[in-house]
Amino acid sequence: MLRKALWVFLKPLITLITNLLNPEIGEEVLVELKKFNRKEPCWVKVVTKITIILRQLYADEVITAFDKEFWVFEIVEDANFSRLLNSVGVDLERLWMTEQQREDFCVMNFGKLCGPRSAGATFFLHKKDESKPATQDNLVVAVATVDSYDMEVLSYPRPYVDNNVWLAARQYRLVIPKQ
Repeated sequence: MLRKALWVFLKPLITLITNLLNPEIGEEVLVELKKFNRKEPCWVKVVTKITIILRQLYADEVITAFDKEFWVFEIVEDANFSRLLNSVGVDLERLWMTEQQREDFCVMNFGKLCGPRSAGATFFLHKKDESKPATQDNLVVAVATVDSYDMEVLSYPRPYVDNNVWLAARQYRLVIPKQ
């Protein structure tokens, strides 16, 4: 009787030690054991919902201006500026452009900004004060509209933390430098 009781206790312990020492699965077993000890769910697959907000345009082309390469995205789900820019997942300090760079980019890549389906508005990240870091308080989003008749670039700044939702149906574009 004692032997059976000891085996009921020792068998799972021996299996655990064997699995921990196994070079193929030992690390995974240790991670899950730590979760178990903290009374967290263990040995379950965590599924997170991924929402796609932006679609990259011209992925097979190199879009350049002033010796930099750029990505052009189209908004495919309604979102505000901070959600759009956070979905890119890159340090904000690397995403901003000067006003002159923005205007040059619009002139040099005019055809990519006013495509047949675009509403004509393109978003660029810009700093209020270029000497300060790229924080939410120091950033604005320049909304540039390109007039297809005379290639005039009109832009007006909007706060980065603006809660206005930009509609995907309007197919707005977002331009950011490649890293």
